[in-house]
Amino acid sequence: MLPLTYTSLGLRAAAYASLAEFPWYAIPVLLSFAILFGLVGAYRFAHQQD
Repeated sequence: MLPLTYTSLGLRAAAYASLAEFPWYAIPVLLSFAILFGLVGAYRFAHQQD
């Protein structure tokens, strides 16, 4: 379950498939990854020590 898999599925479908065949499940998965990685990065940035 890697974000690159869902990104490539979405890009491939956007370029070559019709709207009816677009993998709509990829959007919430990618959004979830973005939120998760953003929260982890913000937490680590706020708790870093010099």
